[in-house]
Amino acid sequence: MHNPEPLLYYKWYWRDHRASRNVQRLSSLERGLHRELLDAQWEHGFIPDDVEKLAGICECPVEVMREAWPNIRRCYEPVESDPSKLINPRMERERERSDAKRAKLAKAGLQGIIARIHRENEQYRSANAPNAEPPDTPDFQARDWCLRTLKTFPSWLRQELEEPPEDLLELYLDTLKREAPQRGGILQAARWLLGLVEEYARRHGNQSPEILPYIGRWLEERQYLAIELPAQKAPGELERQP
Repeated sequence: MHNPEPLLYYKWYWRDHRASRNVQRLSSLERGLHRELLDAQWEHGFIPDDVEKLAGICECPVEVMREAWPNIRRCYEPVESDPSKLINPRMERERERSDAKRAKLAKAGLQGIIARIHRENEQYRSANAPNAEPPDTPDFQARDWCLRTLKTFPSWLRQELEEPPEDLLELYLDTLKREAPQRGGILQAARWLLGLVEEYARRHGNQSPEILPYIGRWLEERQYLAIELPAQKAPGELERQP
């Protein structure tokens, strides 16, 4: 499953850090480099066991890193499945706790959004007739529409996805809830958003995925509003089911 982007912050236990014997052996310069590498591990999940790459991460001369690295190296352990990658054990534990907490909150948030959609459907039936079919669901399948939208986005075109990542599914549903009042409902918003993603993929599908925005940020910052649909891509002409 896709790992969500890391949080922009993490807990820093300064007392534990200072009490570490490995840290106590570091010079002031080495401690500064060590902090830069911890930040890199938080972002990427590991640091490379390569002096030149580490110097690039810390933006310092290779000679400086080569001299400092033997002492800093004591603070890291190789990843069991790939010895070319290193982790600081304490940072890894904090990262795993953070990911677990975020996954739990995302699941709770997703369930709440889906529950609100169902409540709206029931309110629609009550306000019209017992057997009235609401305009969006129960035929609206959030996971199917989200998965189709992800697979259409250029940076995900070659990804083999069977289920949309929970963090992106929650963000996708938040986007639909935000846009639904202007689009005539949840299903209409899903069709409209898919049309925008298809048009974005048509324009940017040849670009390298590395230079394309992360779809979570693309949705959260509402970058899709900058796209204009051509007449043949109007939401009303899109098929009704993914």
